[in-house]
Amino acid sequence: MPLVARMTWRKERGSLSFDGNVRHFPTFIADEPPEFHGGDTGPSSIEYLLISIGACQGTSFGFAIDKYNAKIKNIEIEVKGDMHHIDRHGELDKFKGLLRLIGVEVAFSIEPEDYSKENLENIDMAFRAFKKYCVVTESVRRGIPSSISYDIVRKGSQDVQI
Repeated sequence: MPLVARMTWRKERGSLSFDGNVRHFPTFIADEPPEFHGGDTGPSSIEYLLISIGACQGTSFGFAIDKYNAKIKNIEIEVKGDMHHIDRHGELDKFKGLLRLIGVEVAFSIEPEDYSKENLENIDMAFRAFKKYCVVTESVRRGIPSSISYDIVRKGSQDVQI
């Protein structure tokens, strides 16, 4: 099932600001905070990854809620990421190396519609069952093979490929 996201550089907003488009949804902005040389015009790519993890966990849990007949009034999900510099040997280094997301914590706050023993057991069964169905978390956990390429383009003429 091929999926496509398109990003367009918006130099006028700052050197790291991009507009993103996915399917028919409104354009969103991706940027970096000032400490990472961005203009802070939108969430960072790491923040979007955290949002993606939380959204996938939520929709997967929502499916399990229905399957296990759990009655829930509200769910809030907080996703925290831990970023550090990693040196060339894979060790944490406060000042050197490349910045990497080294851990993610997901915490659910669940408000049941009722606190009956049966409903609380259904919530527990749904919570224990749903995790393997989150495509984003499982893909990140296993590592996602990726490739990166580029084309040189000239407006109004043929593309030049290297």
